[in-house]
Amino acid sequence: MKDLRYYVYIDTEKLYSFSSQVFSGVTKELVSTSSSVENKGEEQKGVVGSGQKLVDFIETANSSVETKYLHDYAFNLLEKDIEAEYILDLNNYDSKTLTSEILTSKPFIRFESQIRFDDYHKFIDLFKNFNTYGEALFFITNHENLAHQKKVLEDQKSLTRDKGIIRQLDNELKRFNNIKEMALEAGLNLDSTYLDKMYTILTYGFKDELAISQYHGHIKVTSYLSESYLREPKDLFVSKYGRYTYKKFVVIGTLSQSFTEEEKLSIQFNEKTEEISTSILDQPEGLGPAIHNLLQTYCSLEKTIRHLLKNELVIDPLAIYMKL
Repeated sequence: MKDLRYYVYIDTEKLYSFSSQVFSGVTKELVSTSSSVENKGEEQKGVVGSGQKLVDFIETANSSVETKYLHDYAFNLLEKDIEAEYILDLNNYDSKTLTSEILTSKPFIRFESQIRFDDYHKFIDLFKNFNTYGEALFFITNHENLAHQKKVLEDQKSLTRDKGIIRQLDNELKRFNNIKEMALEAGLNLDSTYLDKMYTILTYGFKDELAISQYHGHIKVTSYLSESYLREPKDLFVSKYGRYTYKKFVVIGTLSQSFTEEEKLSIQFNEKTEEISTSILDQPEGLGPAIHNLLQTYCSLEKTIRHLLKNELVIDPLAIYMKL
């Protein structure tokens, strides 16, 4: 029985680049821009036969279908060819024993686990409108219960002539007109200044970024995505699989940041920065020193907002798929 996969993401630019290197050449036309193409088995550049198995797969087809077929097949070939020598499978290692030497021992990293789909645009929008959403959520989820409580108080009021009790019941009934206060008590209404400042910081630091998060023991694995390489709209993916998926997905890519190297790199960066700053300050004329200082401030601010976690790996993803 053949292993089938459902691809949700393939970075085609990286796929073309790595395939051309692994197969000692690249086909002249990997993707046809016309709606219908003929078999391109003889149109090839590079070493004879180097890209033949990729080209042979292209047959007359609708352009969009052809492209997907080609990418899926090309990635299957690439992964199979580099499996043993070039791919480090994180699932084969205990998270507590991972070292810098292990993580950098092979060019590619592969990891299979459940994923959390992090759409920062939606996340930032939540902070911008948190109180509006919170109040609406509180009202909808508690509507029947609130209506029942209100009716009980109104019935009690109608059955008494005691002015003191009536005033007490009126005060309790007023509470039902203040959904904001009730949402606050339920933790669904936050300080507006806090929300505004958090919105500003998140907008500056993350904007419309898209990422997926995985967890390997105590290690967080983050992969930032280019939305153009997703196979389907992100909202549809979340609707089908959930923000935190029940299914496991395989992520394969190159290591771009590692907590095992962060401290050493920070020391090197600070030493180099100090050396450069000292040299620049010896030449105070012109805009150069001022621009340098502003850039240093910018880098420090950004690092504060987007610093790498002490247990985080960042992968630049080539492909993401689910085994069927």
